[in-house]
Amino acid sequence: MKIWTAKLWLVFVGAIVIILGIVAYFTWVYVVADVIWQYCIFFVAICLVLGVISLILRKSHSIHIHHYNIGMVAVALIGYRSIPALIF
Repeated sequence: MKIWTAKLWLVFVGAIVIILGIVAYFTWVYVVADVIWQYCIFFVAICLVLGVISLILRKSHSIHIHHYNIGMVAVALIGYRSIPALIF
């Protein structure tokens, strides 16, 4: 990122703005639908599971879970009600 041109920064900032807009929209929809607490619990569960796995395997593995977290949270936020509906 240190050698990025202005175009790359523009694309990066644009992508971040779009992603934050989508997350804000879905958060608003879930608040209106009164299901935000289910998604918050699901988000916490994802983080806890990955955190525990990371702690268990920290001596023998080098686990990079940053992208996994982002992907799983994105899947949880795109409107699939099947997984949280099964849990709650």
